[in-house]
Order: sequence, then C-alpha cells, then structure tokens
Amino acid sequence: MDNAKKNQIVRSTILVIGTIVVIAMAYGSGMRAQVRKLTKINEERKVERRDLRLGQIDLRTSQALTQQLEARRQVALALLELDRRNFGAA
Repeated sequence: MDNAKKNQIVRSTILVIGTIVVIAMAYGSGMRAQVRKLTKINEERKVERRDLRLGQIDLRTSQALTQQLEARRQVALALLELDRRNFGAA
C-alpha cells in the first residue's frame, strides 16, 4: 500500500470514530435532559398522589361527620316524638 492510501484510511477511520463520538455525546446529552424531565414529572406525580390521598381522607372524614350528625338528628327527632307522645301521660 502506498502512503496516500494509508492516509486516506486513517482519515476515514478518524472521521467515522469522530462521528460516532459526536452522535454518542448528543444521545447522552438528550438522555440526560430526558432524565431530568422524567424525574420532575415523577416528583409532580408523587405530590399529586399525596394530595389525592389527603383529599380522599378529608372526604371520608366529612362523610363520617355527616353520618354522625344525621344519627344525632334522628335520635333528637325520636326523643322529641317520644316526649310528644308521653306529654299527656306524665
């Protein structure tokens, strides 16, 4: 092989390797940016899930309180009716 052919092979090899390195760096940079986005999205999802759970707990608490108040109202109505029926007997 003559010297010119060797130089051409070396240049081609360097060009191919350089291209591969540039592509790999661009890919890595893009992946790093995506990882940041995914991490942020995952953190937001965790916050939303926590808020949803707290909302569900608040709803259950409100429902339980409503049931207690309704039970008290029913007892009060029953006592009033009992007093009304027994008013003349006492």
